[in-house]
Amino acid sequence: MKITFKRPKENFNQNLTYKIFIGDKKVTELKNGEEKVIEIPDENENMFLKAKMYGWFGSKKVVLKQLPQNESLIISGSKFLNRIVPFVGPILIVSGMMWVLSNNDFIKHFGLGLFVVWLLVAIWVLTFGGNNWLYIKKE
Repeated sequence: MKITFKRPKENFNQNLTYKIFIGDKKVTELKNGEEKVIEIPDENENMFLKAKMYGWFGSKKVVLKQLPQNESLIISGSKFLNRIVPFVGPILIVSGMMWVLSNNDFIKHFGLGLFVVWLLVAIWVLTFGGNNWLYIKKE
């Protein structure tokens, strides 16, 4: 089975390589705007295909036996997560400062609420959102 992996040019993840795994074995890496054709042995057809950026951040699993011969797959990053999440840290710091340093009760409560909401977003992204950073789509 041959699979063509295509990665579009992206501004937000342009310096990261996407690693393609079959099971736990890395088969290739894709740089920004790159395309590769990979031959997959038939004994791997019952395994899963997954793309990762770094750590546990990646895509959902795709069953190889559900893909037809000579399939083209586009691997791209989640625009929402990759553009919004870098602002979580600074927003947590600013809202925490509002909460701690303000003498005004409204600003203090607003800062506490903002801090809690962004903290919950950060926890969700780091725990449950790990498989939503990359998308594998059929062309």
